[in-house]
Amino acid sequence: MQEQFLAISDAILGEKTGAWWGTHHVESESKAMIGGSIVFCVQPGAADQPLHRDDMQWHQKLPAITPEQYERGRDVSITLFVAGRRLTKENGATRWCPGSHLEQSQTPPDESKAIYAEMDKGDALLMLSSCYHGGSANITEDEERLVFSAFSCKGYLRQVCLSD
Repeated sequence: MQEQFLAISDAILGEKTGAWWGTHHVESESKAMIGGSIVFCVQPGAADQPLHRDDMQWHQKLPAITPEQYERGRDVSITLFVAGRRLTKENGATRWCPGSHLEQSQTPPDESKAIYAEMDKGDALLMLSSCYHGGSANITEDEERLVFSAFSCKGYLRQVCLSD
């Protein structure tokens, strides 16, 4: 795995706590873990993916906050997207809502706030799992959207197996 992704994951998602074991104070550390990976190969004619938050799988119930109130520990997961080829609005680049990680968890997504994460091959987008996002429709005639993704989560959470 990519060293910067692992380091950022540990910095944001890692936990250190202390507890008493009799008369001894002990420290515990839980590093982030890779919770899964997906390769998205989206062909021409594919429809929009609905905007969603990846942290819904852990039943997050977060209040709305200001940027100044954001604290490490609020997020439970980070997603890394790496472009396998050029990603454009036309071939289905991911729509992403900057700032949506500050909204209340149960607030519906606002499509008007979405921007397209257009990237060249090899470019990456690192996103908190509490951000609304979704793949876009591939309206091209002959361009596949190819994206490699990895998900890290807090080390004490279960890995997730998604199925349709």
